[in-house]
Amino acid sequence: MDIKLPKLGEGADSGAVVSILVKTGDRVKKGQTLIELENEKAVAPIPSPAEGVVARLRVKEGDKISVGQVILELTVGGETPSAEPKPATAPEPRPARTQAPAVAAAAAPSPAEEAPLEPENDSDAAPAASPTIRRLARDLGINLRRVQGTEPGGRIALADLRAYIQKLERLALQARSAAPAPAAARPPAPRIDFAQWGPVVKKPMSPLRKTIAQRMAENWNTVPHVHQFDEVDITELEAWRKKHAAAYEKQGARLTLTSFVLVALTRTLRKHPLFNAS
Repeated sequence: MDIKLPKLGEGADSGAVVSILVKTGDRVKKGQTLIELENEKAVAPIPSPAEGVVARLRVKEGDKISVGQVILELTVGGETPSAEPKPATAPEPRPARTQAPAVAAAAAPSPAEEAPLEPENDSDAAPAASPTIRRLARDLGINLRRVQGTEPGGRIALADLRAYIQKLERLALQARSAAPAPAAARPPAPRIDFAQWGPVVKKPMSPLRKTIAQRMAENWNTVPHVHQFDEVDITELEAWRKKHAAAYEKQGARLTLTSFVLVALTRTLRKHPLFNAS
């Protein structure tokens, strides 16, 4: 059966495939995530509507697809998926770079002839990695196909991702060392003495944290900021504030709601010092 992209929600009828979590031959359960689709609002998991075996993938990472478009072919029931490609007489409409169908190896093409072709089926699926690793790689702009997995089956672990980032940093450092000095160096950022507000604890940053910091700085300058607002019932807090406000005024201080926010904030930062880092 053909698994098609379902309706995503109001005003969302298309998106880009950011990751494919299954490959040809995989048995999937009903409700299991097949792909992750990114649209203007969010990254949404697309679940399987039935249980079966993946017979053929019909999309690739980066493809832009619309509601109703076939994602993959699923063999359900007691049937087994066919390994033979569909007849060439009825080709599916695909981008120009993937028009050539898979052929049997009887002709034994040379490596030079195979190079331009992108095999279908297994290579269509993303490398084996957990959803957490996939999201982290996507946030950092890393193509997981370039990362060498060291776990069984070539599965990519967090340590593999760190090793790849360190490799990129070494290459970038070599490139900077070989590059000529700029004509006008950018003035360094002003140094702030954070010790004036209390003790400071300094810890080395891992390569992964450095990359995350760089991406966060770039996002802060290029991505619209989003603010989260919540409502809370402060009836009892306000009554307590009014009860003691006069006593604070006699001492030359104002007891405002900001005071309570600062107490909550300082307790939170003591418990989670990473949020108080720069």
